[in-house]
Amino acid sequence: MVDLPQELVDAIIEEVAFIDQLYETSDCESLKACAIAGRMFVGPCQRRLFRTLSLDSSGRRLEAVANILTASPHLALYVQDLYVDVYLDANNRHHIPLSTILTMLTGVRRLMMSPAKPRWESVPQNLVAAFCSLLALPTLHCFGLAYCTVPAELIRYALSSYAEVALIAIQLDHRAPVFPLPPRDPGRPPVALNRLTIQSSLNPDSLRAVIMHEPPKSLQSVRHMELSVLSRGTLNGLEEIAITCGPSLEHLVIDFRDLYDDSFDLPQLSSLRFLTFKLRAKRLHFPRGLEAVMATLPGRTPHLEVMTAIISSEFYDHTTGKFTHSRNEPVDEALNNLARLRDVHFRISLLTDDGWSRFRESLRQELPVISQAGLLSFSECNWDGYTPPMAYFSN
Repeated sequence: MVDLPQELVDAIIEEVAFIDQLYETSDCESLKACAIAGRMFVGPCQRRLFRTLSLDSSGRRLEAVANILTASPHLALYVQDLYVDVYLDANNRHHIPLSTILTMLTGVRRLMMSPAKPRWESVPQNLVAAFCSLLALPTLHCFGLAYCTVPAELIRYALSSYAEVALIAIQLDHRAPVFPLPPRDPGRPPVALNRLTIQSSLNPDSLRAVIMHEPPKSLQSVRHMELSVLSRGTLNGLEEIAITCGPSLEHLVIDFRDLYDDSFDLPQLSSLRFLTFKLRAKRLHFPRGLEAVMATLPGRTPHLEVMTAIISSEFYDHTTGKFTHSRNEPVDEALNNLARLRDVHFRISLLTDDGWSRFRESLRQELPVISQAGLLSFSECNWDGYTPPMAYFSN
């Protein structure tokens, strides 16, 4: 077989991996087939196959992965993105293979864990040691916890240790003992937190108190933040964290979830350049809550450059929707008063295609000033409201 330049081999493998992702072939069939096309493809395909590793309790998956990595330790060196969806339980038979796997991973860059509601004091010591070895990796820059109870000490440690932190539907465990966190490597350069995501917190008041109690210096460098609307008309005090990050904050993402028709007070963020809203609604329309927030933008975000609304809907209602729309003067004027605004972008995910053009036309009628100025734009997307674990981090 003719030897190909390494750059061409890598490009072929990335294209094959993209096809697997596009058609959601979870077992990476195309990439595995590519690995046996020739010797020059074996190593690069292995690196691509093991770049992302998801661990869960289904079947005997953990045992199988532990056996593979034990037999071929070099494969563990390729893992950069790690998602652990395993209960941390003293009586769980999975803790032995899980400990084996975690201790072999030395190059992880992004880590997301979803350990449910562990009793931290009863987690086996070998698993605690393996977990701490991950936290201490010099390569680890992104750390997230999802759908679990968490000791406050772990949150404080994460905020001061990693460049990106994601806290998804977590609940503070006030009864947890002091977590045996690893000492920081004195030779490792200081890490500035630049991305913070807090979604669907189960006790936002307590979480805010932990983060805001003697706010860590790292909050002063956050450039990207994501928050979610937890109850009607409020961010439940989490906007205080955004205000603390205000001088450095450039991009704020607000997830309305399904509370899209309820407004809330957007904090005043004079340095903000990019603002993104996420909404999920059965019927595609211009939500009242979004309208109300947009009308306040000149006073809240005077230096805003790009506003994006990502809307996931099932259908566009032709029977109740108006075919002609009058100007939405409060929103149109507010956007027109943002001197630096260069794009108002609507990304729409719609299960049916028949309402797409009508929705675009309705918004052009409601926002004629910014539409005529060329500031209104549209695109389609396939967002269904689900966010993959690694999508909470940057690339």
